[in-house]
Amino acid sequence: MIRFFKRELLYIALTVITALAVGVGMHVFVYPTDFTPSGVDGISTMLQALTGINAGAFNLAINLPLLAVAWRVLSKRYVLYTVLYTFFLSFFLMLLARISFYQYTPEGERLLPAVFGGVAQGLTGIMLRMGASSGGVDVMGAMIQRKMPHRRVERIISLLSLTVVTISFFVYGNLHSVLLSVIEIFVCERVTAAILGFRRSA
Repeated sequence: MIRFFKRELLYIALTVITALAVGVGMHVFVYPTDFTPSGVDGISTMLQALTGINAGAFNLAINLPLLAVAWRVLSKRYVLYTVLYTFFLSFFLMLLARISFYQYTPEGERLLPAVFGGVAQGLTGIMLRMGASSGGVDVMGAMIQRKMPHRRVERIISLLSLTVVTISFFVYGNLHSVLLSVIEIFVCERVTAAILGFRRSA
């Protein structure tokens, strides 16, 4: 029983740390560079660009209905940790904006923000490794994989994310932003796959 509580406390700490790392990556690299990250984070980013309302609020508004559906389909533990991550990510996004935390504004080429934004978001592989997710397309990917277990969940997530990126062209109105999004998704997938691969080889 003690081992169980220690493990769950560790998982809660990892959830908070992951949410903070992703939130910082989004705030510092993605938002000032005008491109869309993958998944629901991308939808929230586009809505923030269009409305001026913090992406954290949209993150909650989109994820909570998805998680309500997932509660009936996926394991309760999976959903609870995903809800915890969603709340903390939204909180950190709002906090970083409120305190005017540093944002990296590239003077020329915008490749570096796409790379580092992808690394930060790829850390959500920690949530998958714990048997949870970062919400959004991760939840949809988990539900799809449940029906098609031979499919790798990170591949499903990437395909769903590419759909979001395609839509982003109509928000930012230029191909360069879309290409940056593709780079971000590729880096994100590689980092996620590396984290999941470490689990399988451990």
